[in-house]
Amino acid sequence: KTRPDFHEPTGFNIEVCRSVRTAVHEAHPEVPVILQGSIVEVGQAEWALGGYDDDALCDAVEMTRAQIADPDLVAKVSAGDTDRIRPCTRCNQTCQVRDARNPIVTCVGEPTSGREAEDPDWYVPSPHPRDVVVVGAGPAGLEAARVAALRGHRVTVIEQRDQIGGLAAVAGPNGALVEWWRSEHERLGTDIRLATTNWDISEHTTVIQATGSAPGVRGYEIDDDAIVVDVVEVRRGTVELPDVGTIVVFDPIGGPIGVSLAEELGERAVLITQDNIAGNELSRTGDLAPANTRLAQAGVTIERRTLLRAARPGEVEVEDRYSGERRTIPCAALVDCGFRVPTEPIDAAVQIGDAVAPRTIHEAVLEARRAALAI
Repeated sequence: KTRPDFHEPTGFNIEVCRSVRTAVHEAHPEVPVILQGSIVEVGQAEWALGGYDDDALCDAVEMTRAQIADPDLVAKVSAGDTDRIRPCTRCNQTCQVRDARNPIVTCVGEPTSGREAEDPDWYVPSPHPRDVVVVGAGPAGLEAARVAALRGHRVTVIEQRDQIGGLAAVAGPNGALVEWWRSEHERLGTDIRLATTNWDISEHTTVIQATGSAPGVRGYEIDDDAIVVDVVEVRRGTVELPDVGTIVVFDPIGGPIGVSLAEELGERAVLITQDNIAGNELSRTGDLAPANTRLAQAGVTIERRTLLRAARPGEVEVEDRYSGERRTIPCAALVDCGFRVPTEPIDAAVQIGDAVAPRTIHEAVLEARRAALAI
């Protein structure tokens, strides 16, 4: 396991390292043994080094991804600011190596990693502090507000829901990153107003729009009384799936969203994909084969090379991508995990993140920094 993601527990090689060090040190106590394997938390590293009970299981700890996520990790540990370390969520979206595309190794939460020689100083103080209103408290809005506040601007964040984090708070592995933003804004004293839809701004106020995305156009027929729900609403808990019956998970993207829901539903799930393999895009993070293994172990039925044509009460109609043959699949509900579109633009606002085009946290954070630096 050279690049496991968040599906593997942190420190999964601890017992292997303990055994190796015990054996090696019996004959060669001078040979250092280094612990490796998803060590991304400083507390776990300190424990492994015997920092709590002097019973070390290793002589050093390798923390590669943790230092990509926060290049200042060592400095913050030395200064006693461990609670300010930007967490590595082990999402593997932009930091994996051994990739035929040979991409720059960077981080969704710290996009300047890997681009230190070309990125600007995002935190240079502004010579003209302004009032800034950030609409939306997802990753893009939280990062824009953080950088703007650090530059000296007076920032107010408006969020229509009762919690921060957007989709990252309810789906995927990046909840720890959302909590880091929460802690940073508490430290900065940012005015974050939840469950708010109206605000007053003056002509001198800079408005940054980070309102995220909305469901895209559905390219299949939906009959009256058919139960069709958006995966975002499922994750937010605003809709509940039927307690019994088959749940069809429609995944035209081939990413982690549909796959993870199907995995949770297990034998109740029928995953529809137009590709020859489920989760085709997971090859980018190294999770393609492991994800298909988990789906098989969970008992998920996968309909490959399949197009969704219609949703009706109690069933969906699908079409074989190659032969054109149509058939029906009985189900209690259909969950749409398809493409999304930007929310409507706000006049005179600067759009960032999914409000420009639905993508990943990496683009959201990068655009947020650019917008904050441009004020």
